[in-house]
Amino acid sequence: MISGLKLLAGAVIAILGRKLYWFSIAAVGFFAALELTSRLFDGQNAWLAILLAGFAGLIGAVLAVTIQKLAIGLAGFLLGGFLLLQALNAFDLQPSSWGWLVFILGGLLGMALLSTLFEWSLIALTAIIGSILITQSSLLPQASRPLVFGLALLLGISVQVYMHIAEKRRGS
Repeated sequence: MISGLKLLAGAVIAILGRKLYWFSIAAVGFFAALELTSRLFDGQNAWLAILLAGFAGLIGAVLAVTIQKLAIGLAGFLLGGFLLLQALNAFDLQPSSWGWLVFILGGLLGMALLSTLFEWSLIALTAIIGSILITQSSLLPQASRPLVFGLALLLGISVQVYMHIAEKRRGS
């Protein structure tokens, strides 16, 4: 079930992440909290982990809608922290005792990037995060994941940039 959710959420985020940034924040909050709580509970109490992850996602979505500036900083922090952890995992550099420091460093970098170049960094970060979520799905064969990541990233950035430029031309 989680693999299917990652695949679906990843596709939505990769293609519509800038337009649905509140959903991107909610999904990243959900999956990051699910990963952390699953480790905390060591695979036991799966429903509690899902419940806590859902709560984290809901908080992220509410913040994104009601407190946009704060949410932008929080989104950059969550996206950057999650992205840096996933990048280290991709290179088999899995942080154990210093994972929180890596998350904070990535979070600070993501927050600075997202605040400065909001639209363009949101396009890049959501396309990357969406592509990562797609490739993390166990529904995909391991050998095809690098190709799927590259195609999803290219498609996500292309669609989001096209939509952004079209909006600017219309004056919206």
